[in-house]
Amino acid sequence: MYLDKMSNLLLVHGLKTSARRDEVRSLARARTLTVLSQLDGRRKGYLLRFLYEAGLVSARSPVVVLGGGILGESAVDETVLSRADLTGAMLSRVFLSGAYLTRVHLIGADLQGSNLDKANLVGADLRDTDLTGASLKEAKLASADLRGAVLTHADLSGANLRAAKVSPDQLAQAGSLAGATLPDGNRQD
Repeated sequence: MYLDKMSNLLLVHGLKTSARRDEVRSLARARTLTVLSQLDGRRKGYLLRFLYEAGLVSARSPVVVLGGGILGESAVDETVLSRADLTGAMLSRVFLSGAYLTRVHLIGADLQGSNLDKANLVGADLRDTDLTGASLKEAKLASADLRGAVLTHADLSGANLRAAKVSPDQLAQAGSLAGATLPDGNRQD
């Protein structure tokens, strides 16, 4: 039913191009957020993939803004969401291990307790993101912007933080930095 309604908005009402763009986009957002609140983690993952593949959550020009959307406990392991705009999304306990998230916008997102092991977050915008208790083992965070991110008890074991924008105080909050490559290129013992 959701896919039928979204297809109608895309094909009939020109969701991406309509002159009534704001009205159509507001309707798409409302439908999406409503459906997200009713889905289990696996189906939330499918919905997120659909939005990405349809070009509706592009960071350059997001059509459906997911800020405040509850994507928590989604299962989107090893998926591609490069350059997606997930600013302000509720992603606590999401499974994004092995996901390709280069240059993704996660500004102010809630990723508490999430699994991002081996995720590729090169150049990701993670400003003010809550990563409390998140697992980022062996994640690629090179050149990521982590200014203001909460890293309390986050596991950054083996993570690549080369050239990442993150303060020593933030890194001191992390649960583990064992084997991580720090922003200055040095390896943590």
